[in-house]
Amino acid sequence: MFTIGDFATFTHVSVAALRLWDARGLLRPAHVDERTGYRYYRAEQVTAVQRIEAYKQLGFTLTQVGGLMLDPPSADQLAGMLALRRAEAMAEQERTARRLAAIEARLRILERFDPMSPSCDITRTTAPAVHLAAIARHLDANDDEPDRLFMAFGELFGELAERLAIAGVTPIGPAWSLYERSDDSGITIHAALPVAPGATVSDGVVEIVDRPDTDVVSTVHLGDVAQMGAAYAALMEWLEANGLAPAGGSAEISLVWQPDNPTANVTELQLAIAS
Repeated sequence: MFTIGDFATFTHVSVAALRLWDARGLLRPAHVDERTGYRYYRAEQVTAVQRIEAYKQLGFTLTQVGGLMLDPPSADQLAGMLALRRAEAMAEQERTARRLAAIEARLRILERFDPMSPSCDITRTTAPAVHLAAIARHLDANDDEPDRLFMAFGELFGELAERLAIAGVTPIGPAWSLYERSDDSGITIHAALPVAPGATVSDGVVEIVDRPDTDVVSTVHLGDVAQMGAAYAALMEWLEANGLAPAGGSAEISLVWQPDNPTANVTELQLAIAS
Protein backbone atom coordinates (compact mmCIF):
# COMPACT_ATOMS: atom_id res chain seq x y z
CA MET A 1 0.00 0.00 0.00
CA PHE A 2 1.00 3.61 -0.46
CA THR A 3 0.82 6.54 1.93
CA ILE A 4 -1.55 9.32 0.99
CA GLY A 5 1.44 11.51 0.09
CA ASP A 6 2.97 8.95 -2.27
CA PHE A 7 -0.39 8.10 -3.79
CA ALA A 8 -1.10 11.80 -4.41
CA THR A 9 2.32 12.24 -6.03
CA PHE A 10 1.97 9.26 -8.35
CA THR A 11 -1.59 10.14 -9.41
CA HIS A 12 -0.85 13.89 -9.82
CA VAL A 13 -3.57 15.05 -7.43
CA SER A 14 -3.19 16.88 -4.15
CA VAL A 15 -3.36 15.36 -0.69
CA ALA A 16 -6.13 17.87 0.06
CA ALA A 17 -8.13 16.51 -2.89
CA LEU A 18 -7.80 12.94 -1.65
CA ARG A 19 -8.97 14.00 1.81
CA LEU A 20 -11.94 15.85 0.31
CA TRP A 21 -12.88 12.88 -1.84
CA ASP A 22 -12.72 10.67 1.24
CA ALA A 23 -14.99 13.05 3.16
CA ARG A 24 -17.47 13.18 0.25
CA GLY A 25 -17.45 9.41 -0.20
CA LEU A 26 -15.92 9.48 -3.67
CA LEU A 27 -12.74 7.55 -2.88
CA ARG A 28 -12.17 5.91 0.47
CA PRO A 29 -8.63 4.93 1.52
CA ALA A 30 -7.88 1.22 1.33
CA HIS A 31 -6.78 1.38 4.95
CA VAL A 32 -6.74 3.92 7.79
CA ASP A 33 -4.36 3.36 10.69
CA GLU A 34 -6.54 3.38 13.78
CA ARG A 35 -3.74 4.71 15.95
CA THR A 36 -2.32 7.47 13.75
CA GLY A 37 -5.21 8.14 11.36
CA TYR A 38 -2.84 7.86 8.40
CA ARG A 39 -4.54 6.97 5.11
CA TYR A 40 -3.18 4.32 2.76
CA TYR A 41 -4.14 3.50 -0.82
CA ARG A 42 -3.68 0.58 -3.19
CA ALA A 43 -2.45 0.68 -6.80
CA GLU A 44 -5.82 -0.59 -8.02
CA GLN A 45 -7.38 2.70 -6.83
CA VAL A 46 -5.50 4.68 -9.48
CA THR A 47 -8.33 3.87 -11.91
CA ALA A 48 -10.82 5.51 -9.55
CA VAL A 49 -8.69 8.67 -9.44
CA GLN A 50 -8.59 8.77 -13.24
CA ARG A 51 -12.38 8.43 -13.42
CA ILE A 52 -12.94 11.20 -10.89
CA GLU A 53 -10.60 13.51 -12.80
CA ALA A 54 -12.34 12.65 -16.08
CA TYR A 55 -15.76 13.44 -14.61
CA LYS A 56 -14.46 16.74 -13.25
CA GLN A 57 -13.09 17.64 -16.68
CA LEU A 58 -16.56 17.02 -18.07
CA GLY A 59 -17.91 19.67 -15.71
CA PHE A 60 -19.68 17.44 -13.19
CA THR A 61 -19.94 18.60 -9.58
CA LEU A 62 -18.49 16.43 -6.83
CA THR A 63 -22.01 15.40 -5.85
CA GLN A 64 -22.67 14.26 -9.42
CA VAL A 65 -19.29 12.53 -9.54
CA GLY A 66 -20.28 10.58 -6.43
CA GLY A 67 -23.32 9.21 -8.23
CA LEU A 68 -21.26 8.30 -11.28
CA MET A 69 -18.75 6.47 -9.11
CA LEU A 70 -21.55 4.37 -7.63
CA ASP A 71 -23.02 3.63 -11.07
CA PRO A 72 -20.15 4.14 -13.51
CA PRO A 73 -20.83 4.49 -17.25
CA SER A 74 -19.31 2.04 -19.69
CA ALA A 75 -16.01 2.78 -21.42
CA ASP A 76 -17.88 3.69 -24.61
CA GLN A 77 -20.21 6.02 -22.73
CA LEU A 78 -17.28 7.71 -21.00
CA ALA A 79 -15.46 8.09 -24.32
CA GLY A 80 -18.57 9.71 -25.77
CA MET A 81 -18.83 12.11 -22.84
CA LEU A 82 -15.17 13.09 -23.25
CA ALA A 83 -15.64 13.59 -26.99
CA LEU A 84 -18.60 15.89 -26.30
CA ARG A 85 -16.57 17.89 -23.80
CA ARG A 86 -13.74 18.18 -26.32
CA ALA A 87 -16.16 19.53 -28.92
CA GLU A 88 -17.51 22.06 -26.41
CA ALA A 89 -13.97 23.14 -25.49
CA MET A 90 -13.09 23.59 -29.17
CA ALA A 91 -16.22 25.66 -29.71
CA GLU A 92 -15.29 27.83 -26.73
CA GLN A 93 -11.80 28.22 -28.17
CA GLU A 94 -13.30 29.39 -31.46
CA ARG A 95 -15.54 31.88 -29.63
CA THR A 96 -12.51 33.19 -27.74
CA ALA A 97 -10.58 33.58 -31.00
CA ARG A 98 -13.46 35.55 -32.55
CA ARG A 99 -13.66 37.67 -29.40
CA LEU A 100 -9.96 38.50 -29.65
CA ALA A 101 -10.32 39.28 -33.35
CA ALA A 102 -13.20 41.65 -32.57
CA ILE A 103 -11.12 43.40 -29.90
CA GLU A 104 -8.20 43.79 -32.29
CA ALA A 105 -10.53 45.16 -34.96
CA ARG A 106 -11.91 47.73 -32.50
CA LEU A 107 -8.39 48.77 -31.58
CA ARG A 108 -7.47 49.23 -35.24
CA ILE A 109 -10.58 51.35 -35.76
CA LEU A 110 -9.71 53.56 -32.78
CA GLU A 111 -6.14 53.94 -34.02
CA ARG A 112 -7.02 54.82 -37.61
CA PHE A 113 -10.47 56.42 -37.59
CA ASP A 114 -10.60 60.18 -38.10
CA PRO A 115 -14.26 61.25 -38.00
CA MET A 116 -13.42 64.47 -39.81
CA SER A 117 -11.94 62.59 -42.77
CA PRO A 118 -14.10 59.59 -43.64
CA SER A 119 -12.38 57.23 -46.07
CA CYS A 120 -15.62 56.20 -47.78
CA ASP A 121 -17.73 57.83 -50.46
CA ILE A 122 -21.31 58.54 -49.39
CA THR A 123 -24.22 58.90 -51.76
CA ARG A 124 -27.93 59.54 -51.46
CA THR A 125 -29.85 57.30 -53.82
CA THR A 126 -33.05 55.37 -54.34
CA ALA A 127 -32.49 51.70 -53.62
CA PRO A 128 -34.67 49.70 -56.03
CA ALA A 129 -37.42 47.44 -54.76
CA VAL A 130 -36.37 43.91 -53.92
CA HIS A 131 -38.24 40.66 -53.15
CA LEU A 132 -36.57 39.06 -50.10
CA ALA A 133 -36.90 35.73 -48.34
CA ALA A 134 -35.94 36.28 -44.71
CA ILE A 135 -35.69 34.69 -41.28
CA ALA A 136 -35.85 36.94 -38.21
CA ARG A 137 -34.41 36.61 -34.72
CA HIS A 138 -34.66 38.87 -31.68
CA LEU A 139 -31.42 39.32 -29.73
CA ASP A 140 -31.93 40.09 -26.06
CA ALA A 141 -30.49 43.33 -24.72
CA ASN A 142 -28.90 41.46 -21.82
CA ASP A 143 -26.86 39.26 -24.17
CA ASP A 144 -23.49 41.02 -24.24
CA GLU A 145 -21.60 38.26 -26.07
CA PRO A 146 -19.15 40.21 -28.32
CA ASP A 147 -19.68 38.01 -31.38
CA ARG A 148 -23.41 37.42 -30.94
CA LEU A 149 -24.34 39.12 -34.23
CA PHE A 150 -21.75 37.15 -36.19
CA MET A 151 -22.95 33.88 -34.71
CA ALA A 152 -26.64 34.70 -35.09
CA PHE A 153 -26.38 35.71 -38.74
CA GLY A 154 -24.26 32.64 -39.49
CA GLU A 155 -26.94 30.37 -38.03
CA LEU A 156 -29.78 32.24 -39.72
CA PHE A 157 -28.23 32.25 -43.19
CA GLY A 158 -27.45 28.54 -42.88
CA GLU A 159 -31.05 27.79 -41.93
CA LEU A 160 -32.41 30.11 -44.63
CA ALA A 161 -30.36 28.41 -47.36
CA GLU A 162 -31.60 24.98 -46.25
CA ARG A 163 -35.25 26.03 -46.14
CA LEU A 164 -35.09 27.70 -49.55
CA ALA A 165 -33.51 24.57 -51.03
CA ILE A 166 -36.29 22.42 -49.56
CA ALA A 167 -38.90 24.81 -50.99
CA GLY A 168 -37.19 24.74 -54.40
CA VAL A 169 -36.49 28.48 -54.30
CA THR A 170 -33.17 29.74 -55.69
CA PRO A 171 -31.66 33.04 -54.43
CA ILE A 172 -30.97 35.53 -57.22
CA GLY A 173 -28.69 38.01 -55.46
CA PRO A 174 -26.29 38.69 -52.60
CA ALA A 175 -27.13 38.25 -48.93
CA TRP A 176 -28.83 41.05 -46.98
CA SER A 177 -28.38 41.57 -43.24
CA LEU A 178 -31.23 43.73 -41.95
CA TYR A 179 -31.41 45.45 -38.56
CA GLU A 180 -34.61 46.84 -37.09
CA ARG A 181 -34.46 49.85 -34.79
CA SER A 182 -33.26 48.80 -31.32
CA ASP A 183 -35.46 49.14 -28.25
CA ASP A 184 -35.09 48.41 -24.54
CA SER A 185 -35.63 44.68 -25.10
CA GLY A 186 -32.88 44.33 -27.68
CA ILE A 187 -32.69 44.25 -31.47
CA THR A 188 -34.39 42.21 -34.18
CA ILE A 189 -32.26 41.08 -37.11
CA HIS A 190 -33.20 39.48 -40.43
CA ALA A 191 -31.04 37.25 -42.62
CA ALA A 192 -32.40 37.73 -46.13
CA LEU A 193 -31.75 36.58 -49.69
CA PRO A 194 -33.29 38.08 -52.86
CA VAL A 195 -35.67 35.74 -54.68
CA ALA A 196 -37.66 36.04 -57.87
CA PRO A 197 -40.98 37.93 -57.72
CA GLY A 198 -43.77 35.50 -57.02
CA ALA A 199 -41.53 33.06 -55.14
CA THR A 200 -43.17 31.70 -52.00
CA VAL A 201 -42.13 29.62 -49.01
CA SER A 202 -44.87 28.23 -46.77
CA ASP A 203 -42.94 26.61 -43.92
CA GLY A 204 -44.03 29.11 -41.28
CA VAL A 205 -40.46 30.26 -40.66
CA VAL A 206 -39.29 32.00 -43.83
CA GLU A 207 -41.05 35.30 -44.48
CA ILE A 208 -41.31 36.88 -47.91
CA VAL A 209 -40.68 40.61 -47.67
CA ASP A 210 -41.28 43.09 -50.47
CA ARG A 211 -38.92 45.98 -49.83
CA PRO A 212 -40.16 48.96 -51.89
CA ASP A 213 -38.07 51.61 -53.59
CA THR A 214 -36.34 53.28 -50.66
CA ASP A 215 -34.61 56.63 -50.24
CA VAL A 216 -31.27 55.75 -48.63
CA VAL A 217 -27.86 57.12 -47.80
CA SER A 218 -25.30 54.55 -48.84
CA THR A 219 -21.61 53.73 -48.77
CA VAL A 220 -19.44 50.74 -49.64
CA HIS A 221 -17.11 49.20 -47.07
CA LEU A 222 -14.05 47.32 -48.27
CA GLY A 223 -12.67 44.68 -45.91
CA ASP A 224 -13.60 42.85 -42.74
CA VAL A 225 -17.22 43.36 -41.66
CA ALA A 226 -15.96 43.61 -38.07
CA GLN A 227 -14.47 46.99 -38.99
CA MET A 228 -17.58 48.70 -40.38
CA GLY A 229 -17.93 51.01 -37.38
CA ALA A 230 -16.15 53.86 -39.15
CA ALA A 231 -18.44 53.54 -42.17
CA TYR A 232 -21.54 53.70 -39.98
CA ALA A 233 -20.15 56.74 -38.17
CA ALA A 234 -19.52 58.45 -41.51
CA LEU A 235 -23.11 57.79 -42.65
CA MET A 236 -24.51 59.16 -39.40
CA GLU A 237 -22.38 62.30 -39.63
CA TRP A 238 -23.51 62.80 -43.23
CA LEU A 239 -27.15 62.65 -42.10
CA GLU A 240 -26.48 65.19 -39.35
CA ALA A 241 -24.58 67.51 -41.68
CA ASN A 242 -27.43 67.45 -44.20
CA GLY A 243 -30.22 67.86 -41.65
CA LEU A 244 -31.73 64.45 -42.35
CA ALA A 245 -33.04 61.72 -40.07
CA PRO A 246 -32.95 57.94 -40.48
CA ALA A 247 -36.17 56.00 -41.03
CA GLY A 248 -35.85 52.78 -39.07
CA GLY A 249 -32.97 50.37 -39.21
CA SER A 250 -30.13 49.58 -41.55
CA ALA A 251 -29.16 47.11 -44.25
CA GLU A 252 -25.84 45.48 -45.11
CA ILE A 253 -25.54 43.88 -48.55
CA SER A 254 -22.68 41.42 -49.04
CA LEU A 255 -21.56 42.25 -52.58
CA VAL A 256 -18.45 40.09 -52.12
CA TRP A 257 -18.26 37.58 -49.27
CA GLN A 258 -15.08 35.58 -48.66
CA PRO A 259 -15.13 34.12 -45.12
CA ASP A 260 -11.61 32.72 -45.51
CA ASN A 261 -10.26 36.12 -46.60
CA PRO A 262 -12.30 38.82 -44.81
CA THR A 263 -10.08 41.64 -46.09
CA ALA A 264 -11.48 40.94 -49.58
CA ASN A 265 -15.11 41.44 -48.52
CA VAL A 266 -17.16 44.19 -50.13
CA THR A 267 -20.28 45.34 -48.26
CA GLU A 268 -22.79 48.05 -49.11
CA LEU A 269 -24.31 49.83 -46.10
CA GLN A 270 -27.70 51.52 -46.39
CA LEU A 271 -29.57 53.75 -43.96
CA ALA A 272 -33.14 54.58 -44.97
CA ILE A 273 -33.93 58.31 -44.87
CA ALA A 274 -37.11 59.72 -43.37
CA SER A 275 -39.17 61.64 -45.92
